[in-house]
Amino acid sequence: MAPGEDEAELKVLILKIIDACARRKQILSCNFLDVYPQWRLLVGAG
Repeated sequence: MAPGEDEAELKVLILKIIDACARRKQILSCNFLDVYPQWRLLVGAG
């Protein structure tokens, strides 16, 4: 992570891009296997 970058903001941006790509490609879901603990809340993993 570059100095001065907002890690949480970057994660949200990445997830928005993944969602947009999935909609464009008509993919019904995106699954995250073995999610890093820091990402669990953002992706809704338990």
